[in-house]
Amino acid sequence: MRKYLSFIAILVLFISLSFLLYFKISMNKNNLYVVQQEMIIKEKDESVKTLLQNNILAYETSGKKINSLVKIESETEELFLNALMKRRRKSILILRYSDLNCHSCIDNQISIMKDMSKLIGRENILILATYKYERDFYLFKKMSKLNGIMIYNTKNIDMPLDNYGKPYVFVLDLNMVISSIFIPHNDYDELTKSYYKYLISNYFK
Repeated sequence: MRKYLSFIAILVLFISLSFLLYFKISMNKNNLYVVQQEMIIKEKDESVKTLLQNNILAYETSGKKINSLVKIESETEELFLNALMKRRRKSILILRYSDLNCHSCIDNQISIMKDMSKLIGRENILILATYKYERDFYLFKKMSKLNGIMIYNTKNIDMPLDNYGKPYVFVLDLNMVISSIFIPHNDYDELTKSYYKYLISNYFK
């Protein structure tokens, strides 16, 4: 009888300890979940904040003219941007970036430009890049396989968005006036897709 009671006592103690351990693990998991959710919310808040800042910068820049004396160059020619525009009969889509920008952001937009070239024609796309060293520019051009999309290196186009540190896209008309500026954000792919659909239907039908 004494052994039976001892067994019951040990069993009760084991069950109690198991319950306490389970409760503690559950609480830790819940705390971890709460922390993870807080981190996700914080990241989303930062993304939304960045998106709003992007829109404000784009709005402030839209409608302005690019300096007609902006110099651009490739391995075959060196000229002013307005001279290039005088060869054209309509607006052009421009991707602007620096080699100091987020590399994955650049790669993503280059990929989109390749897709866009199939929809609106490669002659309607211009990439204006800034590379500190010319060899890096030529190497990037060679490795990117742009399939005839125009790309030029330039030191500066005197745009406030150049100081923002991210690639951006805009439409430039024959009068050197900027419109439809957009700063792509990696967390908002659907917004980016909507922007390019808008460009196709409004500028490059």
